[in-house]
Order: sequence, then C-alpha cells, then structure tokens
Amino acid sequence: MSEAKRYNANAVQTGRPPEWRVTRPGQYVSPGCPGHTDPGARQGYYIRAWSAEEAVLQMARVHKADVEFDVQPWGHNSLERAAQIRYLDAKAAVAAVRASEE
Repeated sequence: MSEAKRYNANAVQTGRPPEWRVTRPGQYVSPGCPGHTDPGARQGYYIRAWSAEEAVLQMARVHKADVEFDVQPWGHNSLERAAQIRYLDAKAAVAAVRASEE
C-alpha cells in the first residue's frame, strides 16, 4: 500500500480527513527568494480534505487569482518527506468554484 493510501486509510479510521499543506508558489517568483525553489520556506496553508484535489479546490475558493498550488501530505512523519504534488494550472478548479458560487 502506498504512503498516501495508508495516510487516507488512517484518516478514515479516525473519521477526520487528512491534513494537507498547500503553498502558493506564484507568490515567490524572484529567483533570490527562498520560497522560489524550496516549498518548505513558503507560507503554508493547512487544510483538512479527503484528497489533494479537494485541498486545491478549497484554496481556489479563497485565492481565486492564483493558478498554481503545491500540495504535500502533512501531519505524519513519514509523509512529511513525501514528494509534493504540483498543480501547475488550477484555472479549471477556480472556474469550477466560481461557477458553483453563482
């Protein structure tokens, strides 16, 4: 079983969605900025959601101008080192959120 599936299985057993750390790389565009290449140096938003995609949708509701998010599983030691999931284009998610709010 993959780490992410194990993480979600543990969350299902507790009845609480897992926690994801979502960052906005678009805020760190300067090459000299620490967050430009290191997601750990960025301000993280900690969101409880059943999937990384759901966490991105929650971020898209709040940060509608952003079109790029990095997502990492959070709250479990072995997963903090897991590779991040990069959403290079969240325009579709933002459009879906806006459509649902109308």
